[in-house]
Amino acid sequence: MKHISFFLTTLIFILSLAACGGGQSPTAATLTFNSQLDNAVQTATWYPAETESAPPVLLLHMLGSNRAVWQEFAGQLNTAGYAVLALDLRGHGDSAGERDWSAVAADVSQAFDLMLTQPGVNADKAAIIGGSIGANLAIVEAAANPAVQTIALLSPGLDYEGVMTAEAMAQIGDRPVLIVNSNDDTQAVFDGFTLGDLAIHENSRVSQMIDSGHGTNMLTANPDTANLLVEWLDIQLR
Repeated sequence: MKHISFFLTTLIFILSLAACGGGQSPTAATLTFNSQLDNAVQTATWYPAETESAPPVLLLHMLGSNRAVWQEFAGQLNTAGYAVLALDLRGHGDSAGERDWSAVAADVSQAFDLMLTQPGVNADKAAIIGGSIGANLAIVEAAANPAVQTIALLSPGLDYEGVMTAEAMAQIGDRPVLIVNSNDDTQAVFDGFTLGDLAIHENSRVSQMIDSGHGTNMLTANPDTANLLVEWLDIQLR
């Protein structure tokens, strides 16, 4: 059972094409929706795929960051045939509201549902990728929502800002999970292997990068990180 109900008729969203602004690709669009909790406006960038029935991927950034950190990687996913929604978490970037993490989790759920309603996506092949607390939020959403087919996690933790993951990971059940951390990120290594033991799907695995830092920083520190994520999605969703 999902942890937040979703009524398309009550969702207010605006799509504004951003052909030139902010360095986005010509097909990228800014998408906004009003949180069902308090009407706070949440903002994301939508990268529609050029092909029909594209697997959709929700991207969740780290604490104190914003959706722009995913721009290059979102383009790589897009080129590989994925539709991508990069969300500014509540209280970050262009998304309004206080940084209440239970509210953020509800907004993530709403954003995921909205992503599945976009034209040209295959709602049966949906994934979430998150970095640091975004990874924790991905675990929480996957545990509550069987429509999440797979998650890929950059430096997840057992407890970031009260977003706890051990119980949620156990609830994901037989769905594949990729955990990526770096050898120089000691706590994330420990937490990653602990969470990996709770991921029961036979394809689930923990991968370790070398001297690549934490969370989404691994994408710029080590280009192999992005390639690993794309390969993972290709295997699990194609």
